[in-house]
Amino acid sequence: MKMRKTAGNLIDAICQEAQTRWGEQWIAGLTRTYCQIETAETGKSIKSVDRRSQIERIIRTKAVTLATLLRMVEAIDGEIKVLVKRSII
Repeated sequence: MKMRKTAGNLIDAICQEAQTRWGEQWIAGLTRTYCQIETAETGKSIKSVDRRSQIERIIRTKAVTLATLLRMVEAIDGEIKVLVKRSII
């Protein structure tokens, strides 16, 4: 459950940055940039119309795969830093 809350917080932060960057057309801007990133990664031509409903569902449900989350972060020129903690008993 903690991971879902964390993912939800990340999605909310991405949405806020996208709204700042693209204004009223933030979902279109986020989707368009996401598609450019996915196209570059896969070599397949990905169109916004193919991903808009996916992006909207992610925003609504806060459920996302790691690969998709990373593309969304890249779309807003963000970065994720990971800290691994290890407990020694």
